[in-house]
Amino acid sequence: MESPYYLKINGIQSPQDFVREWYLLFKSENEDSYIHNIYNGLLNKHSFSELLNWKMGHHQSTRVNKNFKEHWISQMETLQSLQVESNLELCEKLIQPEKNSTIYKIFLLHLINPDVFPILDQHVYRFFMFSKYGVIKEIPHTCKKKYQFYKEEYQPWFNKIKNDYNLNQREMDRSFLTFGIFLKSIIPIPKIIVNETISKV
Repeated sequence: MESPYYLKINGIQSPQDFVREWYLLFKSENEDSYIHNIYNGLLNKHSFSELLNWKMGHHQSTRVNKNFKEHWISQMETLQSLQVESNLELCEKLIQPEKNSTIYKIFLLHLINPDVFPILDQHVYRFFMFSKYGVIKEIPHTCKKKYQFYKEEYQPWFNKIKNDYNLNQREMDRSFLTFGIFLKSIIPIPKIIVNETISKV
């Protein structure tokens, strides 16, 4: 049966329009924890703990995550010392995100400087691969590959988009996350992706 209708999903041909439209669809029950603490996340243990709880969500009660929180709370002064320069190489030496707990350690980078180090998770990865390459693909399993993607592709790309189009980092995070969740919901649906306009960045 032929139909005159089709579904078109816009990519990021216009980053301003994309962020403006998709970040409004973002839903979170505890977004206030992020908003109220993000720019003083390393100034006191309460804010730092609140932000880690926000990131870990319902996983925060596990023994591994409890140990992760306790360890990095004990390292807050060292993390604070990295804020001045926000140098990725120096951060890598301390945090070692390529070895384990990569997503959470990238979030530590985000706490060091939210405007330089964006958040990464499975949904953001899915968004990036679709917008950049026209495929719906899941995040790599290995820590090394996750961090390699972040360092070599996502972080430079994110900052270029943000600076070129004068975008807000949190609105970008929210819109990318929301779009990535949407892509996951349509994975089982038969579809053809037509690349009419590839992202210009």
